Parts: sequence; C-alpha cells; structure tokens
Amino acid sequence: MIKKLIFFGVVSGFVLFFSTTSAHENEAQVLDIVAAESVQIQDLGVTDTGTLPGNPFYFWKELKRSVRSFFTFNPVAKTELALKFTNEKAAEAKAVEEKDPNNSIAIEVALRNYKVAQERLGERLGRLKETSENPNVDRLLNQVAERTILHTKLFDELAAKFSDHENLSKESDEIRENIGETAKRAMEKDDTDKIAARLDKALLHIPGGEFKNLRALEIVDFVSEKAPEDAKGPLEDLKEKLAERFSEDILENEDELEDEDIEDAIKELPGDLLRRGAILKEIESKSGLSARSIIIDDSDATAERAKERISEAEAVIAKLRGFVEQSDGVKDYLARAEEHLKNARAAFEGKKFGEAYGQARSAESIARAGIHFLEESGSEGLRKKLAQLKEGIAFFEKVLLSEEIRSKNISEEVIAKAEHLLLEARKHWGLANESLAKGDLQITKTHIGHIEGFLNNLSKLISDAVNDQRKIPAKVTPPVSCPNALPPTEEYIKECLLKKGDIVKKTDNGGCVIEYRCVTEIPRKCVVGGCNGELCVREGVDAISTCQYKPEYACYKNHGRCEVQQSGECGWTKTDELYACVIKARNSETQAPKQEVITETSVPPQEPAVKEVRLEADDAGFYPSGRVVVPKGVKVKFTFMVRKENVYYAGLDIRSSKFDTGKIEPGGSKTIEFTMDTPFEFTSYWPATGVVKARGEVVVE
Repeated sequence: MIKKLIFFGVVSGFVLFFSTTSAHENEAQVLDIVAAESVQIQDLGVTDTGTLPGNPFYFWKELKRSVRSFFTFNPVAKTELALKFTNEKAAEAKAVEEKDPNNSIAIEVALRNYKVAQERLGERLGRLKETSENPNVDRLLNQVAERTILHTKLFDELAAKFSDHENLSKESDEIRENIGETAKRAMEKDDTDKIAARLDKALLHIPGGEFKNLRALEIVDFVSEKAPEDAKGPLEDLKEKLAERFSEDILENEDELEDEDIEDAIKELPGDLLRRGAILKEIESKSGLSARSIIIDDSDATAERAKERISEAEAVIAKLRGFVEQSDGVKDYLARAEEHLKNARAAFEGKKFGEAYGQARSAESIARAGIHFLEESGSEGLRKKLAQLKEGIAFFEKVLLSEEIRSKNISEEVIAKAEHLLLEARKHWGLANESLAKGDLQITKTHIGHIEGFLNNLSKLISDAVNDQRKIPAKVTPPVSCPNALPPTEEYIKECLLKKGDIVKKTDNGGCVIEYRCVTEIPRKCVVGGCNGELCVREGVDAISTCQYKPEYACYKNHGRCEVQQSGECGWTKTDELYACVIKARNSETQAPKQEVITETSVPPQEPAVKEVRLEADDAGFYPSGRVVVPKGVKVKFTFMVRKENVYYAGLDIRSSKFDTGKIEPGGSKTIEFTMDTPFEFTSYWPATGVVKARGEVVVE
C-alpha cells in the first residue's frame, strides 16, 4: 500500500501535484478526504463569530476588545487574551470566506485583522519574563501549540482558495510566516524537553482523517525549523512517529482507497507542496522499493529553499562528526546523512532543486536523529526521557477522565482498551525507573520502548475514536428532547475506578439514558492447570495437556502471572522475566548437555569453538536482554527471532557494523555468524520506512 501511496506519475519538471488531471470516478471520495482535513469554526472553540469584518458595526466589536485588553494587567492573562482574540479573528476569516467567497475586500480585511492580531500575540509572548515553570505559562503554551496547528491548517486552506488572487495570496503567505514566528517566541519560553510532547498532545485534539498525520508531519517539520537547537532531536522523534501513524492510517484504509484517490487527495490537500513532496520522497528512499522518482517544482524560489536546506544539513552533519568516535550507532547515522547530502549537492548542480531540497531535508533529519540518539544513551538522557513519559502518562490520565472524552459517547470497549494501555505504560514506567536506579541502561531503554509503544497506540486509539464520532451524521444522534439522565460527575467516576468498576449506562427502547451506575462484578477467575502447571485457563474449564515435561514449564511457576488478558480470555501475562526464562530454557534444550547459552547473565567457564546466541525481537526491544556478552576471538552464531505480536506487519530489519539481517517477517528468524573482536551496537528498523525501533549491544567479555 505504501507503494500505492508514494509512487505516482511524473510530469516533466513538476510532480503530479502541479499537473492537470481528468475527472475520476471516485471524485466524491477525494472530496471527502480533503474535507476531513479542513478546519471548521467549531474546531477553533468559537461558538458564534458575531459581527464580521465588512459589517459597518465591526468597529464596535474591536473597541470592546481594546477596552478589555487595556484593563487586563497581568502579563500572562494579557497574553492569553491576545491568543483568544487571535483565535476569534481566525474564525472570522473562515466565516467571511464561507458566507461571501466572492467578497475579496471583506476577506482581505479579515486576513489583515488576523495578521495584526498574530503579530501582537508574538510580541506579548516575547515580552513575557516567566517561562513554562510557571503553571499559568505552561497552560498558555499548550494553547499556543494547539492553535499553531489549527491556524496553520486553516490558513493553508484559505491560501489554496486564494491562489489566483495576488493580494489575498500575499497576505496568506505572510500569515503563515507570522504563525511560525509566534511559535518561535512560544518555544523560547518553553522547556526544550517539552516542546515535542506539547505538539504531540495538541495533535490528539486536532480533527482529521486518513491524511491527518501527513498534514501534521508537514506542520511539525515547519515548526521545527523555528525551534531551539536542543528541541530539534525530540522533534525528529515526533516526525518519525507521525510518519509511522500516517503509514498505518493508509494501510488500515487500503480497501477503501484507490490509487487515483490517493494521487488526487495528495494533489488537492492544501499546504506546502514542496515540503510534502520532500517528505514522501524521504519515505520512498527508506522503503527500498523500486519506484519512479518524485520530482518537485524546480523554480528559482525552490532553488533558494534547497540552498538553505543544504546549508543547514552541512552544519548538523559537521556537528555529528564530532561524536563519531563515541558510538557505532552514530557512525551509521553519519554514513546515511552524508550519502543524502552528497545526493542533494549533485541534484542542485543538475538544477533539480526540488530533489535537492528533499535530499538535504533527509540528510539533516538523519543527522539530528544521530545526535539525539547519543544524547539519550546516557543515564541523564534516560532520566529526562522518563520524566517526559511520566508527564505523557499523566496527560492521558486526565484525557480519559475529561468531560470532552465522556461527552463524545466513545464506546466502552475503546475506553477499556485505553485504560489497559495506560495501565501497561504505568507498569513499564515503574520497571524502567527501577532499572535506571540499578544502572542497567539497556533494560531501561527496553522498558522505555514499551512505554512509547503503549502511549503511541493510546494516542491513535483516542484520536481515531474522536474522529469516528465526528464523522457520525447528525441524524443518528439522540433527539434534543430525549430526557437523558445527567452524566456521572468526575468524583463518581474516580470513586468507581478506585473500586475497579466500570461506568455502565442503561438506556430505554428509544435510546434515552435512564441511569449511570458503577458495576463492580468480580471478573472471571483464572486458574493454573495441566500436568506441569503450564496452562492458564478459566475456572471450571478442563485443563487438558499432553503431560510431557519441558524445562520451560518451570518458568511459569516462578515468573508467570495467570490472569485475564486484554482479549478477555485467561492466559499468561507476557512479562520480560517470563520471556527471559522461557528462551533460556528452550536454548538449553537445543544444546549439548553441559553447554549453556551465552547471554548477558550466562558465560560458561570453558568456551567451545562456536557460541550460539538467540534473541527474540519486537518493535519495543530485544529479549531476554538487548545486552549480550561474548568472549573475544570466539565465533558467534547469532539468531534473531521476530515475534508475531507487537510487531509491524512488515517485520524487522536488524543491522550493525557486523551484519545486516535483511527483512525478517513476523514469526520468522535469521541466523548470522561472525568472529567476535570488538564491541558493537545493533539496531532494528522497520523495513518499509527505515524507522528505528530498538537498539542493543554486544560487548567483549
């Protein structure tokens, strides 16, 4: 499906974005896709735009705003008010365009009003003396992050509609730049470790469809150009997440989307087409699939942007070179970044400026990711990462209890899944914190990978549920006259959660809610069964086994937790301790009686000629551990087994300075052999996109 998404035809000198196309049978589908990404007035939180620019009484509305601002003295409150007025004027611009799209004078006035308000907001932010350490400023910066994304999307839409009108097009371009400058002022007041997380949280509330994460990726890429240097590493991580989410969205909808739908949607979506083309080109280069190149507009304006991007890439790569001796992983990042930079220079010399821009963007992104990888490798970097993840967990706890979520009639099944993911994230955060306190950095990274996976899945689950509710036609909602019972209070919900209960609503035949109640029935009980205690079954169910003993069965007794799983069925909870024990037991079965498997905790006193190491892998890490100890000079037979669960559909590709396994399908394995001489790191990637998933290391005993 990624091949469908990215690789479309080319018109000489231009990507298909700029070509004219014939009418397609699925035009309605394309219009739906584009409409799903549009910003509505209610999305801005404005219920009534009131008097609009062009109305002779609009001056009275502006006067009241000025008076209110004049009598607001607290600097933070004054800035919040400036943001409120800016947001209202964004809604006014949208309303004017909708009500009278041919009134270019009124539209131009509305755009100028917004531009002035945006400039004033930037000035207010710049004059603030306090930072995000002040809770009021922290709240303000959350609002600015969400408005930055919404306003960028909105004015990209308006700019697309006004592309043939010189004055309106110019105003729109200046507005986009003003939004970027305001975001820059806001980020200067923020903790650099919080910027990426703040944007990611804001995206949760932004409406959209299958292409939401592509648009978000473009906007985050734009904002990252304005960000402080220390914030750019985490922003690269966020961009990788968005690329993953976008790919997943398209794959989930591949049965509904035809090739021409995707091509036309990409062409019709508003935004920075040069940036979008570069993003898709980068995905193409990572996929390793054979495809026609994407060629971008090669105008003088593109040449200037390409030149700037090449210069930025050169600076970041030069910085990365200073760290090259510290890690094998950094060498891999450097090699890939330099290759893209080389391609960018060659394309620029050949006057292929669009391609040069895209290659330079890839070079810069890879180099920044390398620097960020090094920064996060030490204990201090991991400590910061855990602090960020703790904030992320707290954020989702508030989201699940919020009135906004409860008011959207999201299904109990979705809420249950969300609570399970949150519970797992909390559990692994505790385990990561314990591992860090013990100084075991590799295990800490493994748990961090789990936490990031759970929170990413949680974000997508909630975002999809909210967007699904947004798509439900008004006709299926209960009538206003329906005498629904009042929703439960936040205190009642918290009390119910403490009792490990669920809020259940009872409805009558007409769909009206009669009551809400807290149900705390005891869930099904799970018991251990089988001749060797290897089965976990529901109480009352016959536990039938072959009664054949295996060493791994002892692991279930020592490390197993027999309990209800997410599916609702009984089973063994797959903890790291259980996996480690089972793998070690299985390895011991396959080797000579007196030989042991070499892992980080098992090194035999006498070394045979060949040492076998077996590791399982998923998107979050390597098991039983990502740290392997091997004596120097020994020939190693290394087997990677990719799990079927918690792995992207395309499997994993594991690389190092010693080997490249190539693509390993879920449930598959690959064995490589080498002689151990120097320590090295190995990294797992998604084969389709080249996204880094987990890292491990082999050290010399």
